[in-house]
Amino acid sequence: MATKEQLAKIFALEIESMRDEIEKLDRAAKRSGSLRDSVHREADRQVGYAYRLLEAYGPAEDLRFETGSEVHEALLEVGTTEGDMPFITETFRSEREGVLADRNGRTKSPFLRDVLHRMAQVGLDDTALNRDAANEEIFRARADVLLASADDPRKPKLSGGSRRSERAAAHTDVSHGSS
Repeated sequence: MATKEQLAKIFALEIESMRDEIEKLDRAAKRSGSLRDSVHREADRQVGYAYRLLEAYGPAEDLRFETGSEVHEALLEVGTTEGDMPFITETFRSEREGVLADRNGRTKSPFLRDVLHRMAQVGLDDTALNRDAANEEIFRARADVLLASADDPRKPKLSGGSRRSERAAAHTDVSHGSS
């Protein structure tokens, strides 16, 4: 059985990996001039909620998204819109299908490879229960990072000035050293 420490490490590793991925996407967006494009933040938010549903309900349950259903109402309560529902539904079902295909031995999806890699990183034995626990941590980490990314307007930070401070300090050192 997985320990709390192993699961916490899986979560931390996945958070770090997802943040790196978001940073890469941001660099690519900056290159194309679309860094502040709200479409990217909306997609992050929608995918984040699909992962949150996978974390909360697991992939075994075939959720209903129709108006009035528990899931539909829960999504509206957290701020999604009717327009978000088709994308969240499709993403949830696609990710769910991949996990279930892996469980049935039909595929070895990129997600399963990620799960097995994370488990190996923390020395967690490959058992069905450990895979399920690792899945949940990865779903939670992905949801957290994507939802945080959606809240981030991705505006460049112009405060801090650490390079300027370093240059000023270097200039001061050179000035004092030459006298």
